[in-house]
Amino acid sequence: FAFPVRWIETQDLFFGQYRFERFIEIGPSPTLTGMAVRTLKAKYEAKDDSTSVVRRLFCASKHQKEIYYQFEDDLESQLLPLLQLPSVLLLPLKTLRSVLSTSLLRLSLES
Repeated sequence: FAFPVRWIETQDLFFGQYRFERFIEIGPSPTLTGMAVRTLKAKYEAKDDSTSVVRRLFCASKHQKEIYYQFEDDLESQLLPLLQLPSVLLLPLKTLRSVLSTSLLRLSLES
């Protein structure tokens, strides 16, 4: 014997009782994420806006850049081509990291 899926009750529990900020669906397609986005907009968006709760819903197969973090080692490897430029060679690596971090933060805030 099988039990029915209780997705509506599950969403009501998530959105109603928990103040989560990131929902990540692990799977090949964003099926549950799509349903959750529609439920969030229909039932919980006004409440979240009034309480300043910002929720982001992702699917692991489609939103890898938003889910995974980039470590500083990776940033340094991306900086190597820049280090070939004469003007950049005059900057200490710490200053270069600071400039790059500020630029990346500004870009993320603008998007």
